[in-house]
Amino acid sequence: MTRTEANGTVIRVLVNGIERGQTTVSGGLWTAVGLPSLFVGQRVTAFAKAPGEEESDESLPVVVAAAGGNATADAGTG
Repeated sequence: MTRTEANGTVIRVLVNGIERGQTTVSGGLWTAVGLPSLFVGQRVTAFAKAPGEEESDESLPVVVAAAGGNATADAGTG
């Protein structure tokens, strides 16, 4: 997952509601690495907390879907 946020923002990544990773924004971008293997049907969401701000609401989920034998992320509407 990659997204643009303010430098220093802490991003928490959840898979099926369980926190699986955390990263800090640098250069305006963040990338979640080291997540466990994802499987079809899992829902990936995130929270962001910029310096001096309250934590954001949980993001809309991205649902993992199968495509040609590989897992891909499909942004859903909830």
